[in-house]
Formats: sequence, structure tokens, C-alpha cells
Amino acid sequence: MSGALLLASKALGLRWFREIERLAPGELRGVVTLDDRHDVRSALQDFERLGKELGVPVHVVAERNDADRILLEYAPRIAFCVSWYWFVGRQVRESVPLGMLGVHFSLLPRYRGGSPLVWALINGEREAGVSLFTLTGRMDEGEIWAQRAFPIADHEYIAEVLQRAEETSIGILHDACHDILSGRLKPRPQVGVPSVFPMRKPEDGRIDWNRPSREVFNFIRAQSHPYPGAFADVGDKRLRIWRCHIAEAAPDGALAFVCSDGKAIVVEESETDASI
Repeated sequence: MSGALLLASKALGLRWFREIERLAPGELRGVVTLDDRHDVRSALQDFERLGKELGVPVHVVAERNDADRILLEYAPRIAFCVSWYWFVGRQVRESVPLGMLGVHFSLLPRYRGGSPLVWALINGEREAGVSLFTLTGRMDEGEIWAQRAFPIADHEYIAEVLQRAEETSIGILHDACHDILSGRLKPRPQVGVPSVFPMRKPEDGRIDWNRPSREVFNFIRAQSHPYPGAFADVGDKRLRIWRCHIAEAAPDGALAFVCSDGKAIVVEESETDASI
């Protein structure tokens, strides 16, 4: 058993690939990435190009079983999973002595489950964070290797918060990489009261105008680009709202919706879908 393996996809996984190799040259024995070429967020070609540049084998897989097989063949001491969407079975996890470490965009044990940053904005949180934790057979319940918080301003949209979370994860990697790979850093149990949230679906983006304006504003900013967007049906059209602000009343000539507290959501940027 030797070295580290990275299971990763998308832009963040690519950044981790580059940074692990820069911080600990030669420690990364291989990379497993998804065949996600039909996803607009795919970084597949960049993974293959970077692997050739750095001399690190990159394995492209289309099925979970292929990823499991490669991991068992490499028998690494440790594995990192970044933007990895497949469940890792017990046999595979237990074959990695130091563990399989995942990145979660929350301060675990808070916001376990799906879409943690979206939920954090919907709930009006003023702080979020990133946790590097051990993957187990239960949802986001593994021990914590490193954790770091960052602020959320009350006007920020999800794209800004996602970018800060990604940067925070890279900062954690910079600070903890050598101690993790050397075995000096030991994980600790999660502390606190857990909260669990489900993965969100596009249809969950329907706006309820019967809520107070601040809640509606949070709901809209939480699901703006790069997500499908919060929406309202207006006649036979679906209006997706990307940016907006709160006003004491609906301004003349503006596209606006009055909420339960009498204040208005004034639409700044939107898109109209075809007929519902």
C-alpha cells in the first residue's frame, strides 16, 4: 500500500488534482474521474491533459464498479474524494488504511445531506464552512480532519458563496495536506447537534409569495446561477428570477411581486421559459 489516490470531477476536483501534486509531488499515484463529457460543467479533457502534463495516470470511468476496481488495484494509503457523486461501498472504504476523505460544504454536523450551501442561504445563515471528513456508510457522519468557517453577507448570491467555499477547501488542503499524508494529523469525532437536509430538485424552486420578503429574497439568491433558478408561474409562462431586491413598495413600471409583509420583490434579472 502506498501513496494517495484522488477520485474527482468538475473544476474543483481539477484544482485539488493540481494542488495535491504541487504540495506533495509524487505522492498522488493516480486519479479516477467520471466520464461526464455531456455535462456542461465537465472538466474531463482538462483532467486528461493535466495527467499527461504531470505524469499522473488518469482513469476515466463510466460506472461505479470500475471506480471501485481501480481503487482496490491501487491499494492507496489514503484517498481524497472531491466532487465525487457515487457512493463508496464498505469493502472499498475499509481497504484504505488512513481512510477516504470527502469535502462537504458545511460545518459538520450541521447541514448534512444535499445542497448544503443552497439550504444555508435559504435559511438566511450568516456563516457557512467547509469540512474535510472521513467517508462512512452513513450520510456525512464521519470524523473531521479539518474544518473552516467563512462569512456570508446578506446580499450575496449562491455563485459568490460557492466560489468562497471552493477557495476555503483549497486553503484547508494547503494547511493540512502534509500532516494528513504523513499521518501526523488525526481526525476527531463530529461535535454538536446534527441537522440533515435533502438534495434539492429543480421543481423545489417554486417561489411562495405568501412568505415575508426577506425569506423570498433568500430563496431566490440561493438558487440563482449556476443552479436552475427560483421560479413563479405567470399566466402560461414560467418566470425564473436570477437577481432581485427588496423594496418598501412595488415601483411604478417595474416587474415586482408583493410578499406577505407588504414589501415587494423587485425583479432585476429574469428569464421566461416557454409555455408551462
